[in-house]
Amino acid sequence: MMTVKSIHKAASDLLQKCEQISIPVDPERIAQFLGIRVVAYPMGNKVSGMLAIESTGATIGYNEIESKHRQRFTIAHELGHFILHNNQDTSRVFVDNQFKVDQYIQVLFRKNEDTEEPITAQMEIEANNFAAALLMPEAPLLVEIEKMEFDLGDDNALKDLSEKFNVSSSAMYYRLLNLRKP
Repeated sequence: MMTVKSIHKAASDLLQKCEQISIPVDPERIAQFLGIRVVAYPMGNKVSGMLAIESTGATIGYNEIESKHRQRFTIAHELGHFILHNNQDTSRVFVDNQFKVDQYIQVLFRKNEDTEEPITAQMEIEANNFAAALLMPEAPLLVEIEKMEFDLGDDNALKDLSEKFNVSSSAMYYRLLNLRKP
């Protein structure tokens, strides 16, 4: 189990390594920098994305029918799995819901009804924290909040801030709550 602080540091370190200093952050560019292929897939209504890590490389797939904000968050979330949970010894697939894959690949499910194991649930929380820190880095976020004289109760201000970072209003709302900087 990782601490929130170490997850945020991993996201910040990745942004620095990729020289991604402008807002909004481009998670696809970061994936490409890391040599990860990013592909849109028709995944239906139950799957947002997946990360497949094999000896030949990694691929992030995202659901082509979801909103652009959701797609960006999904790519950042899968980057979180790649950075935080990548075990070089085995092939792995991280996905939203059950699907059949080769029996030799270990599969970790983001959502699997009531059978989700605690370790998998913790990894999903960690990947979500990473995605939020990657797409809404603390320092630039605090600068924008200061410029706006931001009030968390102001829906228009929340919408404006969300648009600057190219994330959904709900993602921004939870990021601000988690930073405790409303």
